[in-house]
Amino acid sequence: MTSVRSSGERNEHDLKIGKIAKFLMLMAMAVLILLVARYMDFVFTFSPEAIAARLAQAGSFAPLLFMGIMALTVASPLPSLPLDIAAGAYFGPALGTFYSATGALGGAIISFSVARLLGRELIERFLRGHINFCTACSDRLLTAVIFFTRLLPVVSFDLVSYGAGLTKMSVKRFSLATFLGMLPLTFVYNYFGSVLVIDGRLAVVLGLVMVLLSFLVPLWIERHAPLAIRGMFRHAGPEAAPQRSDKPETARTNDVRRAPMGRTNILNSGPIPEMKPGIDIAAHLRSDINRLKGEFYDLERGRVDYGAMRASEAYRQYAECTRLLREYDLSRLDSRKERLAFWVNLYNTLVIHGIIELEIRETVKEIPRFFRRIAYEIGGMVFTPDDIEHGILRGNRRPFLHLFRPFSAGNMRSAHVVDPPDPRIHFTLVCGSSSCPPINFYTPERIEQQLDIAAAGFINGPEVEIMPERNLLRLSPIFRWYRPDFGGGKGVVDTLARYLDPGENRDFLLTRGAGARVEWKFYDWRLNH
Repeated sequence: MTSVRSSGERNEHDLKIGKIAKFLMLMAMAVLILLVARYMDFVFTFSPEAIAARLAQAGSFAPLLFMGIMALTVASPLPSLPLDIAAGAYFGPALGTFYSATGALGGAIISFSVARLLGRELIERFLRGHINFCTACSDRLLTAVIFFTRLLPVVSFDLVSYGAGLTKMSVKRFSLATFLGMLPLTFVYNYFGSVLVIDGRLAVVLGLVMVLLSFLVPLWIERHAPLAIRGMFRHAGPEAAPQRSDKPETARTNDVRRAPMGRTNILNSGPIPEMKPGIDIAAHLRSDINRLKGEFYDLERGRVDYGAMRASEAYRQYAECTRLLREYDLSRLDSRKERLAFWVNLYNTLVIHGIIELEIRETVKEIPRFFRRIAYEIGGMVFTPDDIEHGILRGNRRPFLHLFRPFSAGNMRSAHVVDPPDPRIHFTLVCGSSSCPPINFYTPERIEQQLDIAAAGFINGPEVEIMPERNLLRLSPIFRWYRPDFGGGKGVVDTLARYLDPGENRDFLLTRGAGARVEWKFYDWRLNH
């Protein structure tokens, strides 16, 4: 027990250090941007003549000023074409090419470093989509990919840089491929600027065209390009169900594990079994889930025997039954209690289904974007675990630190949202990890009582520590991620006090809980087996 606790404390310490480093880097970038903005009018970003005039004012510091502006521009969505043209006009084609390429390399390294330091999730939130840039490629292949994308003016320069930072590619190879790959076009742009005095309005048009292309080309790649190319770039979550697949179960299982990064795998594809007319599919599914619970769920410890389940007849029958969902009419779930029980049970078994089908051994983190990589097709619509949790059960609320709701206006899945949401569902959803709530099986008849039991079990468990002597609450990150669902900080304290067993800790929450300090416990993503 001592060694496990020490490991957890080290992980929490490392997590805090990482957060501090990320915060300091963001602050340094903000200060740098403000300093440059102090001497830089963004209006002249699109005007080579204005840029040349500002460089003339800088005198001997013009090259440094230019390279700094170029670096920040390349690291942002702003177009750098006017800067290249201005460099050619002011410095000449040779020096202009050198200064432009050096500044652009600096911006690319900034983007690369930000992605590597801040990590995949924050960058995906910034870019509003999944980044899947050749994460399984070798260093040599990545170098070739970077080099050839730099030769293409229509490929988003900053997107490639951010994506490369999320791979294991070395910064040395990235820098070399970037610098050499962009030299030809950079020289062309600089030579163009040195021989032609370009009208300001034309420069604005060219700049806007470059910005437009940076959005349209990735969109075209996503919709029309071959899978090999799409796999290097971002992928949006699916809105509609793919074509039905009649491949054998074993072939489908292998395909799931080897599917391209970013593709959502429909786990209930395959031939739909024949059933008697008028059968209640939801009740049939509940029966199969209940059988899994009886054979493989350890309700006292909240664990799942994935190994035994994988080879069982009960699991095979459940997987076959899930195919019936493709023709299930969700409007048959008449009451709120039916919807709550149905979606909670389905979320938990979908996660278990994904863990088994993707052959996860230690943690769901083995599969990037796991909760968007697996899904069931239900009534012609696709639902991932994220869709079920944030879209259905949370009343279509934004996930933690995300900008957008799961379901946009007019999305057919919005018709099945549970609204208003019940915050107690956060004590029922099992993400397949050791720190998530213990697994259970929920029925419409007892759902209210079961939600209370789940809340009390979690709050009186190891994921909540009340320390009156230190005026401290050590809580599961679940209360941080979903604080708005509980009604803010005060709502979290009220929820804890409501379900905590009577005693000194509960008295502390009722009298001084609102003013207590809060620390977030380490979330253990290891499998709950």
